[in-house]
Amino acid sequence: LNVATVAAIGANSQMVVSDDNPANVKCIVGPAIEIKKQVRFQGSTTFVNADTVAAGPTGLVGDNAIYRLVVKNIGDEDLTNLTITDSALNIIDVVIADLPVGARKVINRSKAGFSNLFAQGVCDAAGSKLNVAKVQANGVITDAPVTDEDPAYVNCESPVACDISVDQT
Repeated sequence: LNVATVAAIGANSQMVVSDDNPANVKCIVGPAIEIKKQVRFQGSTTFVNADTVAAGPTGLVGDNAIYRLVVKNIGDEDLTNLTITDSALNIIDVVIADLPVGARKVINRSKAGFSNLFAQGVCDAAGSKLNVAKVQANGVITDAPVTDEDPAYVNCESPVACDISVDQT
């Protein structure tokens, strides 16, 4: 809030007069976007933000992973031309709807173009697997480009093998 104030004394009347006028100033941040890639193994119901190996869920070799994407407009300008790319899942420049200021969109495998968010056999060998999703868009007013990316790790372990022998003597 900015307030301009003026005061004066009449030359002939010597009367004091004053006035003020407030003005609200909005600081423009511009367009901004955020993407979160979340993952869970098939059979689990809890998606996790697996930004590090330690935060990633653990499954067994042969397990399937299910990803979802959460895209949010964190700027103060509506966004258009939103595209998502996830090269590891073969999702390349898939267009999603425009995103108003403050809006959030959850994208799962049932959305057209995103069936590969179900990653069959993602645990093809023991070890950690990294997968990165990227989003890009443009501000509706400024046409300024914005981007963001977010990793998701899964950890794959070999099944435990047990040898059992029975001595029948």
